[in-house]
Amino acid sequence: MQVNLSSGLAIARPLATPSAVAGDTSVPATSQSSAPAGPSGPSPAINPLTATSQLATDTLLAAQALISTPPESTDPAAEEAAATDQADEEQTDAAATEAEDEEQPEEKTNAQGLTTAEQQQVQELKQRDAEVKRHEQAHAAVGGQYASAPTYEYQTGPDGRQYAIGGEVSINTSPLNDPEATIAKLTIVRRAALAPAEPSPQDQRVAAEANQGIAQASAELRTQRQEEAREARREEEEQRTESLEDRPDTTTRSAEAGESSDPTGQPGSGQFGEGGISARQAADAFSQAAALTEFPSARDIDTERISRTAAEAQAPAG
Repeated sequence: MQVNLSSGLAIARPLATPSAVAGDTSVPATSQSSAPAGPSGPSPAINPLTATSQLATDTLLAAQALISTPPESTDPAAEEAAATDQADEEQTDAAATEAEDEEQPEEKTNAQGLTTAEQQQVQELKQRDAEVKRHEQAHAAVGGQYASAPTYEYQTGPDGRQYAIGGEVSINTSPLNDPEATIAKLTIVRRAALAPAEPSPQDQRVAAEANQGIAQASAELRTQRQEEAREARREEEEQRTESLEDRPDTTTRSAEAGESSDPTGQPGSGQFGEGGISARQAADAFSQAAALTEFPSARDIDTERISRTAAEAQAPAG
């Protein structure tokens, strides 16, 4: 309780008597007149001013005593009950904590100080590292001179090591000046793009682009070969024409050769062309054939006239 003390009151009296401290508000004996009372006469009159001042002083002293009085001691039974309640609460909290610990068992660590979850993460990173490197090395091996060395993207694992989680290989897909060489190159590019066991979407796009380049180069190669074939035929025809223009008249030479080689010396017995038979030999053969047949008029054929007609046919026109 807060007491507001007035600062305008001057206190010049000694401390209150025990009765005043206990809260007795009666006027103490010291405040009454010291004149003895008569055995039978009335009590002497009390000064009102003195009584009022004494009452105010006693009230102030009682308030000060009330403030300075120590609080009463609590009940021991209540204190024991409160202590029991607090102990029960602490025991309940300890049981709850123990139950949580049982639900979440303590994680085990390996020689490197990694928990079970961290060990699992390291295992996954190792597997990913091996897959990425196999994938990119397959590209580089098949791509040969057209492929670059693999480059990788790394991640640090819980064990502090670097693991490849991605990579790439650059490959040259530009066409060459020769369509046939372009087809050979893009065939290698396509095989390199599809070399891994599981080609990525980017790998499949590169293979599709290589197929388009191969188709275009094949069309160019067909056109080129057709032009080369036409040019070859044209050159062949020109050479044949030139050869025919430079060649002499074979009919004239044959007639001359036939006349000079005829052993009979008869006119019109020359050979029919180079390596052929003479007109005389032809007439004789016809006569012999007619003699073997039953056709009567065949014997009347003028072999001389046949020979002469044949010789005239071989002679060059005048």
